[in-house]
Amino acid sequence: MIDKKEEPDYEMLKKQWEEDLRQNPKVQVFLESYRHSDWDSLYKQYAFNKMLAYKHAEHYKKQNEGKENHWINAAERHLGIIQQKKLFDAQCKWRAGIEIYEGVEICYDFEVWKHDVMNCPFLESPTADDMDLYSQFLIRQSNTEQEFEYDDDWQDYEELKEAYNNNEENRNFPEWYEFHNSRTGNGILLTLPDVRGKLEQFYKDLAREEKQKNAGPVPQYISPPDADKPFLNYYDKHIQLDLAKLIEDKEMFSIFRNFVEATEHRDNWENERAEKDLNYLSTIKDELVSIESHQDYRIALRIACQKYRFKKIAEHLPLALEQNKRERRLKEMGIDSYEEKENRLFYLELRKLHADSILLGRKVNGEPQDFNF
Repeated sequence: MIDKKEEPDYEMLKKQWEEDLRQNPKVQVFLESYRHSDWDSLYKQYAFNKMLAYKHAEHYKKQNEGKENHWINAAERHLGIIQQKKLFDAQCKWRAGIEIYEGVEICYDFEVWKHDVMNCPFLESPTADDMDLYSQFLIRQSNTEQEFEYDDDWQDYEELKEAYNNNEENRNFPEWYEFHNSRTGNGILLTLPDVRGKLEQFYKDLAREEKQKNAGPVPQYISPPDADKPFLNYYDKHIQLDLAKLIEDKEMFSIFRNFVEATEHRDNWENERAEKDLNYLSTIKDELVSIESHQDYRIALRIACQKYRFKKIAEHLPLALEQNKRERRLKEMGIDSYEEKENRLFYLELRKLHADSILLGRKVNGEPQDFNF
């Protein structure tokens, strides 16, 4: 293993590990049953995840071992959900031209801030009223059969607006947003016009036409010789873990396994979920958890778990806010706590693609190449 006394160049390590994969005969044997066209993506994704696993090894290890501040960390994630609603409301106002925000130039900036919402500079920190309202929401959700889950599309403006205005839309409007609107009247923001979004789409359409005009003929597709082999899902961390077991030493494999176990999302339903819920309830030693009667014992167990979890999360929201304030103060001092910075960088790269397309459209239309429109 590499000596970790000095901070390594993680970008260099990632490139080195990617090249090692390409040259390792064991890797070639491991991938032989998959389409060759997918191999390159696997090299890159494996090296990237290995870099994350190594760089934040202590974080993932502690996360799997369990921390004493488990409920504070869970509550801090829910503070982020409070902030997602504020960010979405801000997006509605910005798109309509009612408000401007420092650092926001294009619609996709809200998607970028979605992934770092607790540090968004133009949002007010969660207040006591915010936490009280969210606690009311959790209490209501804990009595439903469907467990409340995190939503990856908090800032998907077009789809959320369509879902809000069209009851037949397949996409469900977030229940937290619906609850918040019912108490604040902020649903009116979804009736505002999307002035900015339509302008951006106009420029993007011009850019796409310009690129197509200069692209030339599309080359004929030739099916690869190994097209009959299965698709290699290079994002599947368990495939990567199998590869790590084959090529890594014991220490690096343990680090990589901690990363996979700490970041995977387990979804067990029906009987498996009921068994998991029962095991979870049996570990609670400090208080009694009531289980209400229900014709389906699995749903009864699920609701009992939800009530307990949401009660603990609601109780810890103020402590989570204090923890977040400490983390932000440390960040201002140049002492960063662990964050998924790489994830934010990924969305910044996507943001550049959107921005470049808009600027090209502006150029094609004979307008200044800026975002002042």
